[in-house]
Amino acid sequence: MKISLCLLSLVLFISSQSGEAAQCIPDKNYLCTARCNGTSFDLSKAFDFPLKITEPTPRGAHGNTYWYIWNPCHVEECPGYPAGTNVAVCQSADVFWNCGQTSEPIWLMDNWQATPENFPNWQVEYTSGTTWRVTIIKFIVDHTVMEPTVKFISEDPYLQYNFEVRGKCIGQERFDCEDYYRSRKSNKHLI
Repeated sequence: MKISLCLLSLVLFISSQSGEAAQCIPDKNYLCTARCNGTSFDLSKAFDFPLKITEPTPRGAHGNTYWYIWNPCHVEECPGYPAGTNVAVCQSADVFWNCGQTSEPIWLMDNWQATPENFPNWQVEYTSGTTWRVTIIKFIVDHTVMEPTVKFISEDPYLQYNFEVRGKCIGQERFDCEDYYRSRKSNKHLI
């Protein structure tokens, strides 16, 4: 375990020094937020959690469609696990699986230089799921997608679940996203 943590730290250090990636600091009190190189991320601004992800997903051994529940803000209940189990992503396959823990997510931003015109992409990794399962959710800032989308991409390599979030305002701090976040918040009160 110590060797893998040292190796991860070395990779992150080398990546950050070459300008390719920056590791962000997650907020220990509010799990769906992080700070990174002068900006902040708050996933609850763009999504209402927990979020159920159903399509497109693989089919199980019995022909069942897999689905996932993602909740980066709170410990999610996953059937078959005791209440309060540390689950960020719960998979319903032929049985239920913890695909990554809420505590200690790893947030990485593509590069150090964020500008208003060109905001970097980032990802959040949830590790230590059941039998070494891990979930990686990549966030892609796409100015052509107004309402954020979340989709399952692949299980590759085996037991690594890859998802993509795409949209103009997907939780990042930006001046041109504040109106969108405010409108989402006020529309919630109308429902």
